[in-house]
Amino acid sequence: MINCFYCSFVVTVESIIFESVKGSFITPYVLLAGVLLSSGADAQEGGAGTFFTSPLSSNPAYTGTSGNSLVTLSYAALYPGYNMGTATIYGSWDSWFESLHGGAGLYVLENRLGDILNDLRIGGTYAYHLQADRNLWINAGFTASMIHRSLNSSAVILPDQIDPLLGPVLPSGESVEGRSRTLFDASVGFLVRWYDFTGGLSISHIATPDLTGDAKSFSRLPRRYSIHGSYIFTFQRNRYGLEPVFAASYQGSAGYLLGGLVGRYDAFSVNLASHFSFPEGLSAFQAGVAVEAGAVEVGYNHLFTAGNQRVATPKTFSSVIVLRFTIPEGGKSAPQRAINYPKL
Repeated sequence: MINCFYCSFVVTVESIIFESVKGSFITPYVLLAGVLLSSGADAQEGGAGTFFTSPLSSNPAYTGTSGNSLVTLSYAALYPGYNMGTATIYGSWDSWFESLHGGAGLYVLENRLGDILNDLRIGGTYAYHLQADRNLWINAGFTASMIHRSLNSSAVILPDQIDPLLGPVLPSGESVEGRSRTLFDASVGFLVRWYDFTGGLSISHIATPDLTGDAKSFSRLPRRYSIHGSYIFTFQRNRYGLEPVFAASYQGSAGYLLGGLVGRYDAFSVNLASHFSFPEGLSAFQAGVAVEAGAVEVGYNHLFTAGNQRVATPKTFSSVIVLRFTIPEGGKSAPQRAINYPKL
């Protein structure tokens, strides 16, 4: 029976798609079976762009920085061309409260691998806002969350069940244990706002939750150490803007880096960015647009695979949609000039 079902499917699925399963019966079930059988896969996450698409789950110090109530929704499809149902869904609400001297918020984050593997996280965040100088703000944030992971073993098709001509019709010599596990986790983060510079750092998964209950090093979710920053250059009385952006994270034995530039004209923005993973190297290019209309912002980012010469590589790595809704609250005085997330 296979117990190691909490592996990093984002990293491992990619290698299985392009190396292990090149036949006619490529399905998410076969792909996950490859993940389950990958003995070297660690429990870890990927990507460095989540500071801007799912900020509260990445750095709790962002909580309350908009001054008003802010609702953020995002949907990211991974390898949409394969129709595997692999996606990340995020939703959050946060606001600033004078009585708390900071911000409070809630978020829900779900990672899906079709109908097989589900990773659901629900967390509450708080950030204390300190004005250290006229133009210097320092935020310190904390997250307490629950992680629920489950595996639907009945949907898994193992490699030895596949007939070359008829497809997945054979009995398997292995079995996959279907189970779920709910765990506590915590994160901390810091954010600095100085004039038009915003930078932060965070440490996620402080509790290093044991995702399988096997008490083995590879079954624990490693701590994730991250930094990010941006600087806004404005022109023509703030009608035009340029914003260089970077984000980097390190978790377990993997590193991730994002570098990009956002250009803005009034309410319309475009962005270009490069994504790197280490030790692999350049992994994706990103291009996106965003439009603001009053209290609503809509953004779309498209990530193209790069730095990979394998013939089977799909052109689209990920498609991301981001929606933000600002809810003005009369009589509430913002503690600082609102921090607008980079349109990435």
